[in-house]
Amino acid sequence: MSSNSFNTIGSGGIVNYDEVKETIGDQSEGGWTIHQFQFFGNTVGEVDASWRRGLPKQVKTYNSAGTLQSGIFYRMTNTMDGQFTGRTAAHAGTHPCAEAGNRDTDFDQFPSRFSQLIYDFPIDWIHMDTVIKNDYTTGMTSISATHYDNPQHKLATRSTTFNSDGTKVTNFTKYPTDFSFSGIANSDEAQALKLLQDKHIHNVPIEQYSQKWAPGGGAPLTIGGRFTEFRTAGTGDDIVLMAGQHGLELPVGISDFQPSYVSGNVVSKDSRYVLKGTVREYDKRTNLVALYSDGGRSKSYVWGYNQTLPIAVLDNNSQNRNMAFTSFESDAPGNWTFNTSSVTTSEKLTGKRCLDLTQGSASVDFASSAALVYGVFNPTLQGKYIVSYWRKSGSVTVNGTSPSLIGASSNGWTYCEHVLINPPNVSVNGNTKIDELRFYPAVSIMKSYTYEPLTGVTSADSGNGIIVFYEYDAMGRLTIERDVFGKILKQYTYQFQATE
Repeated sequence: MSSNSFNTIGSGGIVNYDEVKETIGDQSEGGWTIHQFQFFGNTVGEVDASWRRGLPKQVKTYNSAGTLQSGIFYRMTNTMDGQFTGRTAAHAGTHPCAEAGNRDTDFDQFPSRFSQLIYDFPIDWIHMDTVIKNDYTTGMTSISATHYDNPQHKLATRSTTFNSDGTKVTNFTKYPTDFSFSGIANSDEAQALKLLQDKHIHNVPIEQYSQKWAPGGGAPLTIGGRFTEFRTAGTGDDIVLMAGQHGLELPVGISDFQPSYVSGNVVSKDSRYVLKGTVREYDKRTNLVALYSDGGRSKSYVWGYNQTLPIAVLDNNSQNRNMAFTSFESDAPGNWTFNTSSVTTSEKLTGKRCLDLTQGSASVDFASSAALVYGVFNPTLQGKYIVSYWRKSGSVTVNGTSPSLIGASSNGWTYCEHVLINPPNVSVNGNTKIDELRFYPAVSIMKSYTYEPLTGVTSADSGNGIIVFYEYDAMGRLTIERDVFGKILKQYTYQFQATE
């Protein structure tokens, strides 16, 4: 609960904790941890200072005997950047008085009245300065100091940890505004970086690397690094997308590492970076569609619920992302096409709907999947594919063939699979109802999901045809996980313990 009334009352949360005890076990048989937080008293007026509260102060961990095991101590720095003056006004009354007995008074002659407050709003920047970690069981101590080197943004650029053994490790992070351009960016990668700067998007890490110093000092050795590559969508919409991840594969530390920089308005990075993953396709909602790793593995996604949630994920060792999945939910066709009037809510296995094949067939349609904001998708159905579904009693054919596998049954639904080789198309027909309709390469694993938007996942197939259902209480909390046969796999209860 919070308050920020026009009247001069305390603002922000009305309940705050400066200390919290976390116990392991009902009788603290696993020990306990004491968390302490920064506290800033309620202020009177328009300025909400509640954001100053709740920052970590220290954490102490004890064993069951009450012996202190470890401690973490935080030091914050508060930098005052001045203040600005603000005003608030509230309507106080339109016609405070009128001439008694004169019913013909023109009330417009009385101006509206307002009351106002003038207040000074302080501009504070509270940031982590130092973290001290003590292990009282070993006597080891580490001190981490955080630095903010670029005044153009208030993000941590260096974090140095000093260890008891004399070693020192510094983690460096470079952001878009840590790069300098002297003219027009000369590459797609540089244009994306410049666009991030122009749009004041500061908090996207571009490069992160770690360097270690041996006891006594000397030259540091770079022991790891990661570089994120960005590209523009090329649509003229000023869309910046992540295009790939590069990593340093270092069996030993190196002394001649070159941090990334801009030269000739082109972004340059150390030559020992290795491409670890490439994002080749995004849909028109800029959802990730296809991700390829350096080992040849790929992950592909189908999005549903008006392209806001992933309804299928394909994992395989090739770059074949020909896939389709639907549970016939609203706005979730998943690369299938069917007559929506054939969808019924009278029965279902997952979600809220299923397809009545007596009212119309279903077929694979990659038209929506090929509508990309970045990348190109030209599907060719070469190789071996699986079509699977759950059906009610009756018959179903796929491209005129009967199921090659009939699996488990539950509540009148039966799992079926068909194998297709180099299919020119995919068409599903029958005289019954079906649900959980899937199409994917045979040498892959396909996971699929249904949702209750704003609540969570309601069912998930982990790729082996075994479906798990998720149930929630009125507050949206997960309560039960069931298998497809209705057996409870996990059950969750939520209780609030009374204060001692």
